[in-house]
Amino acid sequence: MASASNGYSPDDEQRIRRNIACVSCRDSKVLSCTVKCRISPIPGDPCQRCAKLDISCVVNKSHRRTTKRSKMEKLEKDLDAIKQAVLPNVQHEQRALPPRPSSPRIGSCSSNSQSSTAQKSAFYPTPGAATADARVAASKCQMLSARAQRPWKASPSQPRTLDSHVVTGEDIDWYFDTYLGLFHPFVPVLAKRDPDECYAASPVLFWIIIFVVTRRHRRAGTSTNLFDALVEWLSKEIWTLPGSPLMGIEAVHAMLIICAWPLPTIRLVTDPSVVLSGAALNFCLSMGLHTGKGRHPEFCIGARSHFSSTDEEASCTWLMACSLAQRYADLANPLIEEYTEATTRTAAALGHPPPTIQLNDGPAKRALAAPEWADLITMFDIQRYLNRLHLAMASHIASNGHVVESLVSGWEDEFETVKSQLVRHDTELTRFLLLAAHQEIQAYYFCSPPHDASPNLAMHTTRALLTAKKVIAAAHALTAIPGIQLLTNAPLWVFHTIATSSVVLVSALHSHHPPPLDTPPEGVTPEQHLMNQCHAAVVACSIRDGDLAFRAATLMQGFWQCRDLAPKSDLATEAWPNRLGACALFRCLHRFQTTLHGAQRSSEGARKAVEAIQPPRPVDKLAPAPPQEATYTPRIMDPLQDIDWSTFLDDLGWDNGNDVFMGVS
Repeated sequence: MASASNGYSPDDEQRIRRNIACVSCRDSKVLSCTVKCRISPIPGDPCQRCAKLDISCVVNKSHRRTTKRSKMEKLEKDLDAIKQAVLPNVQHEQRALPPRPSSPRIGSCSSNSQSSTAQKSAFYPTPGAATADARVAASKCQMLSARAQRPWKASPSQPRTLDSHVVTGEDIDWYFDTYLGLFHPFVPVLAKRDPDECYAASPVLFWIIIFVVTRRHRRAGTSTNLFDALVEWLSKEIWTLPGSPLMGIEAVHAMLIICAWPLPTIRLVTDPSVVLSGAALNFCLSMGLHTGKGRHPEFCIGARSHFSSTDEEASCTWLMACSLAQRYADLANPLIEEYTEATTRTAAALGHPPPTIQLNDGPAKRALAAPEWADLITMFDIQRYLNRLHLAMASHIASNGHVVESLVSGWEDEFETVKSQLVRHDTELTRFLLLAAHQEIQAYYFCSPPHDASPNLAMHTTRALLTAKKVIAAAHALTAIPGIQLLTNAPLWVFHTIATSSVVLVSALHSHHPPPLDTPPEGVTPEQHLMNQCHAAVVACSIRDGDLAFRAATLMQGFWQCRDLAPKSDLATEAWPNRLGACALFRCLHRFQTTLHGAQRSSEGARKAVEAIQPPRPVDKLAPAPPQEATYTPRIMDPLQDIDWSTFLDDLGWDNGNDVFMGVS
């Protein structure tokens, strides 16, 4: 009772100890029930711990302990505020990215009334369709943009001179910023992002960065002849890289970048990218980059003991070298026809398969576990799957000489099953990669045996043409996005995809089974509308007159003008199986060439007929010309007289034989 009269009891003390701790003890994770924080029953007296440490003791029930997580969140908010203040343009471009769509099954059949607007909406829905996954993708893009930036310096980079052309430091910084913003996401291997460090490590890599940007973009006030000087200089210096046995990783980056954006003087079959990508792949093996280690003691020995890089640099270089080497091998290495006295057989001659099939890629992927490498890993996984496809098709073609549609259908169904496992994060680039891979699989539908009576072949061919239309529509849609501009900044493998889609569609327009057509604008036929879309996509990949894309577009347009001179054919049984991944592309180009040869002969025959009907009269230079009456004389006009045939035939270097196709030489 005495205790009750004083207003204090042992139960109150236990309750105070259990529920209350001072601010200092809470921050130090000391509970009130321990002997270290025994609250004094006398108001104003410190607890036992604070009295011992001689610090102030304050009891505040609303106080919350500051954890490491809350400190990190505060630091992240401060960092975001600094980024928004320093890099407002980067944040603006990130906000302009479209949200993640809900993509349907690629290549599925649709009605003939499907419009190009509906195709674009399948890739880019309205802003109201943004989901939590879209916010995750946007945050990934922010990390990538922050990573692919030139290191900040207080002063501009050092000016450089190439022959008689002087490039100022401000221009060099602008070129590097443009490359990292528009081109680096396609081939994310550049480690030396400071211009001065890049030049000190590899002058060839430095000028390749300038060359890639000047292909499409030129800063106001710079010399217009810089691009031509770079082409002439790089055409000689690039071949010094594979000849150096002690080249560093920067030389590998230079070869990979020049393979992605080659010189405008290359041709389709004589493309040096096959040699350069193969040399880069072999160097990566010799330096042990496939182990996922920037410096491996079993490989960096002797004269190469100075070699050193980070694990991320080594891993991303290895995966990109594998992807590009296999990509160009699929397009450049045909099957070899060996002729004997008794029979003719076809044997696979793809060379050694890429090491991605034989070596473990787990260490490299673990080193690239950060989200900013998701697109690179997706590109690598898709190319690894396509490599299995082409090896299986090469074996089947070597035994049978053609591909049956049921085999291709099985691979297509398998791809639809595994493609969700190939993509870690859904981005614009990964969606286009999936479309391109699906088209590459469906290209084997055009390698069916002659007179194939399968009822499903026509359906599969139509689906393949619909996929080609989706590729063209997606390319135009991605080009309209300022931060991507796919066709404007397209690497070589994108042009190969666009060229395949375009020539297959244009060739199918003049066949027995044309593709489904969309509703065209007023005054344009559906066929001409599709032709214009394909032609515009190929022309958009051209950087100057006479390059590979320009010549392909000119050849395609010439075929379209002369298509009435060639009979319609069956596109499904015309492809060349010995070209594997480029089977439909090479066959359609050969058809264009044959049609133009026939048109040239027809034009020459019409001209000779005109000369036979209206022979020129002999003119006497001494006698005055008699006055002529103004009479109308009908003439036989040549409808193809305005065509420059040298643009299509002589300058392209086609082989005139029927058995060997040299390609666009």
